[in-house]
Amino acid sequence: MNTRYLMIYLASCAMHGEIPDKRKIESVDIEKLFDICKFHSIAGLVAYALESAGIKDEKFEKEKSLVIRNTILLDSERKKIFEFFEKEKIWYMPLKGVYLKELYPKIGMRQMCDNDILIDMSKIGVVDEFMKNRGYTMDKSEESHDWAYQKPVCYNYEMHKTLVGDYHNKVWYDYYLNVKDRLVKDEGNNYGFHFTNEDFYIYMRLHEYKHFSASGIGIRSLIDVYVFLNRYEKELDWKYIEAECRKLGIVDFEQQTRKLAGLVFSSYDFSFLDSKNKELLEYYLSSGTYGTVENLTKNKLNDLKADDKKFLRLRYVFRRFFPPMEIYRVWFPFFYKHKILLPVGWLYRIIRAPFYRRKRIKNELKELKNNKKA
Repeated sequence: MNTRYLMIYLASCAMHGEIPDKRKIESVDIEKLFDICKFHSIAGLVAYALESAGIKDEKFEKEKSLVIRNTILLDSERKKIFEFFEKEKIWYMPLKGVYLKELYPKIGMRQMCDNDILIDMSKIGVVDEFMKNRGYTMDKSEESHDWAYQKPVCYNYEMHKTLVGDYHNKVWYDYYLNVKDRLVKDEGNNYGFHFTNEDFYIYMRLHEYKHFSASGIGIRSLIDVYVFLNRYEKELDWKYIEAECRKLGIVDFEQQTRKLAGLVFSSYDFSFLDSKNKELLEYYLSSGTYGTVENLTKNKLNDLKADDKKFLRLRYVFRRFFPPMEIYRVWFPFFYKHKILLPVGWLYRIIRAPFYRRKRIKNELKELKNNKKA
C-alpha cells in the first residue's frame, strides 16, 4: 500500500476505533507518512491509529499533543470572546471546524488552524478594541470579508462580516447576503446562533468547493464530510440540500465528492475505485490542506481555455501582471481608491513579486511549462 493510501487507511481506522492491520504498516516509511499527514493536517488523527497498533513515533506523538493543546487553548479563549459578545449584545455564530471537531471520536483528531466566527459587523469597532486589548494583532484587507486576529502561541480568530466575499462569486455572495435570516437561535445564551444541519452542510460544501476549484483542498475536507454524514445523513432533508446546491452551482460537486467520501472511508480497499473516482481522490491527495500553486495555475488556465484556447499562456501572464480591478479593491485598496496611480500599482506588484512571491512564481512558471508540453 503506497504511503498516501496508507494515510487514508490509518485515518479510517482512527475514526472507526479499529486497530490497523500490522501487516499493512510493518514496512511503513514513518518519516514519509508524517510528512504527508502534516501536508493534510491530519497527523494527530493518524497518531491515534498508530498508537492503537503499538507504534509510537516521536513526531506523531508531539503533533498529537500539540493539536490537543491548541484545541483546549482555542476553546478556552473562544469562550471568553463569546462572553464579551454576550456582554456587548453582539450576535455571533462560530463556523466550520468549531462544530466539526466535536463530531470526531476524540479530542485532537480534528486539527483547527483558526476559528472562523460570523459576527454583527456593525460592532466591529468594539470587537477590534477588545481583541487588541487582549494582545492580538490584526491583519485585514480593507474590503475583505473577514478580520483576522492572531496572538502567540496558537490563537487565530477570523471575524467574518459575510460568509462569502463578493469578489469570490456574485451568486454565492447574494445567496448569503442576508444570512442571519437563515440562522437558528442557540439555547443557553442570548446572542449566539447556528445553522440548521442542512444549511451547515451546504455552507461546508460550498466553502470546500471554493478551495477545490481554486488551488485545491486536501483529504481532511473529505474526512469532515464523512464524519458529518456519519452522524446526520439519515435525518437530513436531501431534497432541500440538492435544491440549494443547485442554486449555488455546486450540485454535481456535492454529489460526486459525497460518494467519494463514502467509498474511501467506509472501506479499506481502494482497488475497487473506478478511474473517475481515482482521479478525483488524486486531486485531493495532491492538494494538501491549503491547495497548491500548481493547482491554482492549472485551474486558472482551464478557465481561460474555456473562453479561448489561443495565446493561452500569454493571456495568463498578462492577467497576472494586470489583474482585474476586483483584486485591487480587495488587496490593494489604496490604488483602487486612487485609480490615477494605478500604473504605480502595477509597478509595485511587479517589483515586490520576486521578494515576496519567489516560490509561487517558480511554481507558476513550472506549471505553464508543463501546460505547453500538454
